[in-house]
Order: sequence, then C-alpha cells, then structure tokens
Amino acid sequence: VRAARDAATGSVVRPSTFNDRHFKCTTAGTSGGSEPAWDTTIGNTTADGSVVWTTEQALTIEVTVDTVTDSGVFTVVYSGDAPDALLTGGLLTFIGGHNANVPPIEVKTWVLSTRTITLFLPAPFNVGGITDSFLGLEDGSGNILLEGGDDLLLESGDVLKINAGCAKDRLACISFDNIYNAQAEWYVPGTKVLFRTPNAQ
Repeated sequence: VRAARDAATGSVVRPSTFNDRHFKCTTAGTSGGSEPAWDTTIGNTTADGSVVWTTEQALTIEVTVDTVTDSGVFTVVYSGDAPDALLTGGLLTFIGGHNANVPPIEVKTWVLSTRTITLFLPAPFNVGGITDSFLGLEDGSGNILLEGGDDLLLESGDVLKINAGCAKDRLACISFDNIYNAQAEWYVPGTKVLFRTPNAQ
C-alpha cells in the first residue's frame, strides 16, 4: 500500500501485512500519508485520507502444512475464516518444499472447521512419510524398493498458496465482478428442452 496515492472506485489493495483480507475502494480520493489501521470485518469500511476502503474476503490465502494423511490430504495452519465454498475448486501452489516447482494442483475440498485440504491429484513428491510407489523401483518380483526418504517429503511447515475456486455459474461471475466475460452456458437449453414436444392433452 503506497502512501498519498490516488485511488479510483473499484481499485483493490492488500495490506503490507497479509491478514486474509483485501480492500476495495468505494469512495475515490487520495490516500493518507501512512497505511491506515485496517478494519478487518467483512463489509466494514476504513477511512484513508479522502479514500474509503471496504473490507472483502481475500481471494488468495497463504498457509503452512500442519499434519499429513497422505499425498492428497493434509491439514494446514490457518487462522483466517475463508469459507469452504471459497477455496473448493481453487488452485493450490506450493511455495516451499520439494513440490515448490510443480504446476498448481486443483483443490477438491477445503474444510474450514478442520483446516483440511483434499486435492484432486496427489502432490508429486511424497507427503508426510508415506512413500508413493512411483518414487520407487520394482525388484522384478513385484516388490517396490522404496527410495528417496526424508529428502522427498512434503513436511510440516511447507508454505503453500491457494487461489479461490469458481463454481462456474452466474453468481460466481457476479462475485468475481466478471459477469461481462461470462460464457453463460447455464442459459443454453439442455437436450430435454430441445426434444420436448407440446402436450397433446
């Protein structure tokens, strides 16, 4: 957040210390000489010079791995309140650890109450000490000779980022302020409508 800058209505800023929120300009103007004390309650406003910012749920969260069930299910350390629907279907990117250079992986489910993430596909590298078969070699008798070990683990403390998912419906497009780019497939008649005939009665 830069001090003494012009802000247009609809522009968005993040605080210098990420707090699971971003702030949308709802009254244009010039910001104050220093970063304000942000009101983190969603829907509340923060005055900043002549600018008014409205608090919104951030569409990206940063968390660290806590406990691991397997390479596709683990819990994270997270003190925010991102609802289940926000991150389900989103993209998870590993920032640290041995999975840091792999492409983003889609989130199957996010459960806020237990801080549990389930991925559609497992992380490429072993998670939490459970070695996947593709990390080993077969000995010719059908047995897997496990290789790698601790140097290939996704460990507690690894940092990752999750971007919000999209339900691909009209309400999601509105919530992302992107209705003008909607493909509007939900308005296309299905096959039952195309082959429907008048009621003969």
